[in-house]
Amino acid sequence: MRVPQGSWERPTEPQYRQRPSLARTDQDSAEVLLDMLSEMFNNASALKVPSVKPKPYPISLPRAENNNGQVEQFSNAAFQVIARTGFEKASANRIAREAGKGFAGIYKEFGSKEDFMEDITSSLVKQFVSLSITPFVGASKNKYLEMSVSNAKSLTCSENRLMRYLRLEIIVAARHHQRIKRSLKTNFEESSKQLHMIIAKEFGMTSERAILDADALWVLLRVDGVGIPLIRSSSAYIDEIDWTPASAALYDLLKARGFMATKSK
Repeated sequence: MRVPQGSWERPTEPQYRQRPSLARTDQDSAEVLLDMLSEMFNNASALKVPSVKPKPYPISLPRAENNNGQVEQFSNAAFQVIARTGFEKASANRIAREAGKGFAGIYKEFGSKEDFMEDITSSLVKQFVSLSITPFVGASKNKYLEMSVSNAKSLTCSENRLMRYLRLEIIVAARHHQRIKRSLKTNFEESSKQLHMIIAKEFGMTSERAILDADALWVLLRVDGVGIPLIRSSSAYIDEIDWTPASAALYDLLKARGFMATKSK
């Protein structure tokens, strides 16, 4: 991977505050995020870390979790259809055929297709949390690098293309459908609260600064989880990237901010 020359400095104009796709809590931590990105970019020692080459792992489509079995069937069928055909073409009939049922049954639980689509976005956000945060708590540096690089490779490998398409379709749909956008914001805000509880439990960190740092890191991980698949959909060259330096820089960032790799006791 070609290493950029020079140093990176964050913008002086707060243009990031004008982005409507970010929730308010994300906007409050945007300056912290930019400082983190600058610190990572200028971490020369991360470039000297020996490359790790773990294999990618399969990432299945999210599974809906609902006490109602019929709702779960429709939700899981919707993920399949959206990933294959796109959000706008995910018609009620196509989802019903994938589920092997009549779509009329879903109206017993939801007032409309829009209500249904808004509800299933929560499963996508839960997958973000399960892949981006939970497995890394308590990992050693070597294990962290292995999992981080494997995660990046998994987001780009051909076997996980349906997962990539689903993520991109939901994000694009949020730009055109206000209810989907609100649902994603609400679920991401809830996931941020979960992150706050994790750092309080595992690291004893509850200060306002720790919360800002955690929120900024969560935005960074979310952007990776969408940005990498987006680039992969446009270019196969991303498959050749060695993600070790970026993973090492992120680990150093976590350590410097007090998010130690071992659990506090």
